[in-house]
Amino acid sequence: MKIFSGTRSCHDLMFCPHTAALFFCAMFWYHYIEKAPLINFKWCYKVSPSVNEYGYPLRFTIEKGIICIITAIASLLFVMCKRHYTFDIYIAAIISVLLFKLYHHYILHMNTRMNWFNAFLRWFEDGSPDIPELGMKQVDHDN
Repeated sequence: MKIFSGTRSCHDLMFCPHTAALFFCAMFWYHYIEKAPLINFKWCYKVSPSVNEYGYPLRFTIEKGIICIITAIASLLFVMCKRHYTFDIYIAAIISVLLFKLYHHYILHMNTRMNWFNAFLRWFEDGSPDIPELGMKQVDHDN
């Protein structure tokens, strides 16, 4: 009956939402830092291509290293605060990374099926510069 007493806690969860939010922010930042850099190191960005033909990052930069370090330190702080079990934090990190990768993989192949969900995604992602033209073309099912 302790849950009805009004005290708020994150103790016995199977999923840590703080870690999920942290990892989603880190993944978005890591994935899109090449398209909207905080500091424009033009000499560094001309060394090699930043993304492949599908829009996935190819190179590891100082900014991306800072993102990884901050995320690792914040995850360790979540464990050290003893508000969550380590397994809760691990599960949240794995699920958020997998969901991020699943979505970004799915939008590249959303035109293979015509249904309401893919129609919504096509509308939502219309004009996105990180999706190649190959992925945004309509599939002709009449042939």
